[in-house]
Amino acid sequence: ISPVISRTILGTRYTLASPARDDLLKYMNIYSSNSIANVLFSEFGGVSAFNAYMKQRYGVTDQNFVFTTGSGLAANSVTCRLTLSVLKHIKQTVDTQGLVLENIIALPGEEGTLTNRLFGNQYLRAVVMKTGNVWSHVTLAGFIKTETGMKYFVFLNNATGATEKLVNDTRKFQDQILVRYLSELRPASFIPKDSTFMWSYFVFQKN
Repeated sequence: ISPVISRTILGTRYTLASPARDDLLKYMNIYSSNSIANVLFSEFGGVSAFNAYMKQRYGVTDQNFVFTTGSGLAANSVTCRLTLSVLKHIKQTVDTQGLVLENIIALPGEEGTLTNRLFGNQYLRAVVMKTGNVWSHVTLAGFIKTETGMKYFVFLNNATGATEKLVNDTRKFQDQILVRYLSELRPASFIPKDSTFMWSYFVFQKN
């Protein structure tokens, strides 16, 4: 995907400059941007290419994996075991490519879907994670930084109904379990970079 696109409109040349890769991924994950997720999913080959990759990389079957959109707004389905494998592979890829997890994935307390997750807790900077919610399905997955290495976690919950209260109660339940798990570890801190990119998303300029 080209970070810069130039077009001539009515005789004037315009350039559309995208944010840097890390900033784009961070924005997508902080705000759970379905549109960005779907565009990236499509640009990298869509359903057929992604399914082929997942079968080759993880040996998925129709019993433990269904993926039809990048955003998860349709009938996507995975298992906890498979998600843990993906998280571990993300960590390996991040390390290999010289990326930083906290610069591409959200931390609790940051603006966006994690604003009130683990809020006021001493473990705020020990975790980077991604939320998910479609109807009564409430998910949370991520990474815990500890003094002895990285830990991984996944919640794939189905609330007893799709009401706002039941969904929020499920999120609180996830946070309680996560905090209890954190209390048994020796958490370290992620150190995210400044995220000023969020306020200047795409830049147009005349040439």
